[in-house]
Amino acid sequence: MRLIHLTDPHLTNPEFSLEGRSHFGKRYLGRASWRRRRRFKHRREWLDELVAAVHEQQPDLILVTGDLAHIGLPEEIAEAGLWLQQLGTPDQVLLVPGNHDNYAADSGPAIAEHWGAYLGLVGDYPVDREFAELELIGVSSALPTRPASACGLLGHSQLAALDARLAAKKTKPRMLAIHHPPFPGMISFRKRLRDAGALEQLVARQDLDVIVHGHDHTDRAELRAGVRVFGTGSASYQQGSFRRFDIGSVGDSWQIDMSLYCRDSSGDFQPVTQTDWQT
Repeated sequence: MRLIHLTDPHLTNPEFSLEGRSHFGKRYLGRASWRRRRRFKHRREWLDELVAAVHEQQPDLILVTGDLAHIGLPEEIAEAGLWLQQLGTPDQVLLVPGNHDNYAADSGPAIAEHWGAYLGLVGDYPVDREFAELELIGVSSALPTRPASACGLLGHSQLAALDARLAAKKTKPRMLAIHHPPFPGMISFRKRLRDAGALEQLVARQDLDVIVHGHDHTDRAELRAGVRVFGTGSASYQQGSFRRFDIGSVGDSWQIDMSLYCRDSSGDFQPVTQTDWQT
């Protein structure tokens, strides 16, 4: 199986009226940030080039860990829904939302309307997608927050459901997808996952192989709580990146090959880091 992880495309244009919107103050500041700097850093042409490179890899699944929008306006979410259709069908793409998506009270209903098929939800989070070579679990850390905060939260019920899911017997590699960096100390206080400590304790006592995340727009890899954790940079940066995971059986074990692809000086995407291991 070939899975590709990309994240944080920030692909939308938030130039819509904010009059009468919920979280007006936060959205005003968010749009000001977009006008001042984000629109120069996140470019649609760079994202389109990365998506073309992803499709050349012929993945079985594309995993997107959030932040398709900037300030979570329903119009932005509808625009991003059209992009998801271009990226692939709901069978080919799985999405977990980010904090810029679920930005305010009116963001959630728009996400359900325009992205629902790509969330894979049957009831509440976590999402569990089963493949012959992989169990992929998605959680949502995205919730509306006060201005100047980009924190995430899983909450007691989602953590309990994840704990129960991971307690079941594992027969194949397991991957957890989340928008925020999952453990304490991985990002600044105002951007953290509030219950990162609880998640780290949960992961340390369960059987999980890989966590992938976005949010900090940085390529990073570390081993923590017995799990390989991979963060991937923004897909719409000039130096954009994506990760490719190839998963297959080797005798009684499973082999996982991970390659980080980045844009080189000629504009092509090439593997710059490769790691493989058995589980």
